[in-house]
Amino acid sequence: QGRISKDLIICNLKASNKDEAILELVDLVSTSPNITDRQVLLDDIMQREQKMSTGMEHGIAFPHAKSEGVKHLTVAIGRKKSGIEFDSLDGLPSTIFVLIASPTDEASPHLQVLSAVSGVLSQEENRKKILEAKSAEDIAKVFSAESSVSSWL
Repeated sequence: QGRISKDLIICNLKASNKDEAILELVDLVSTSPNITDRQVLLDDIMQREQKMSTGMEHGIAFPHAKSEGVKHLTVAIGRKKSGIEFDSLDGLPSTIFVLIASPTDEASPHLQVLSAVSGVLSQEENRKKILEAKSAEDIAKVFSAESSVSSWL
């Protein structure tokens, strides 16, 4: 609790497009015991993306969903230095991907975690550290240094 697990971070996503990136992150997050149904989670995230892309500015994407396939909020992170087209707000490829899988109950801190992670990534220095990180552990440290994130996990 209180940190983003290095076991749920992929430093070099293999994906070459948006759907592959989401699939790769869902497969990763589904290794957590907090995910009870991988397929339901994948369907929920894909439906959420169809409503509106979660590709933001500055190379960041936040695929996320509240799902019956999730027992406890869990975060997975992926990085692809060369970038992936993600229908982002600024039209640029995304390089940092944060998948947030939440249970459907109201008590889940889904929006708080989304806001806290977004706050960390809004700082150019943090994005640079993530892109230059040599390991999953180094990426996890960028987030664990921010109490706003760790207080919700």
